[in-house]
Amino acid sequence: MRSTLSMALMVMLASACIGSSPFEPWGPGPRPTVAKIQPLTVAVGDAVIITGTGFTPTDNALKIGVGYLGKLSSADATTIRFDLPSYLGACPPGQEVCVALALPLPPGTYKVSVVNANGKSNEVSLVVVQK
Repeated sequence: MRSTLSMALMVMLASACIGSSPFEPWGPGPRPTVAKIQPLTVAVGDAVIITGTGFTPTDNALKIGVGYLGKLSSADATTIRFDLPSYLGACPPGQEVCVALALPLPPGTYKVSVVNANGKSNEVSLVVVQK
């Protein structure tokens, strides 16, 4: 019941975003592609590494389920490292107005993609577990 309520809240809050993403139209570089995410099962606070291609030096964002984690860098355009937060942004990076500030990240399986100035990547699955 709790996870169903959390998901319903996430969907309602995500719809509170106004404006379009600053990433559209897509930039001139190669569209990002995710090759793998490690580890596949993580808890909040754990380190995660995404490898692939087409990542930009700055301003990569992750779409995790219906939430976003933004302002991620990639020094080599092939790796993004981050610690899994307990809350995600409700609106895409650069949104002009976003009524909801944060969405909780409860345990579950989430589709993850990278979004940057060059486009949106394919999706990979990430399992979030309770510590």
